[in-house]
Amino acid sequence: ITAQPASAGVGTTASATFSVAATVLPSYATLSYQWYENDGGGFDAISGATGTSVVIANTDASKDGYEYRVVVSTPDVSVTSGIATMSVS
Repeated sequence: ITAQPASAGVGTTASATFSVAATVLPSYATLSYQWYENDGGGFDAISGATGTSVVIANTDASKDGYEYRVVVSTPDVSVTSGIATMSVS
């Protein structure tokens, strides 16, 4: 992982975007991504969130403090990013 997801502050009903950058050697290897959300009860996969970024739309105050991370994988290895936190005001 060459750039970790950054925490984001958003207003209610806004959208928050979390992104990651990664490289792999050899360069022909394929990277896959799976984003996870922690609502306080542990990290769960976000359905369909399999790209370099994830958009959390229509945020509300109940999502204040939610955490996000991504697992970047090749067929041989997986790496988990740092945690980014969403602040909703």
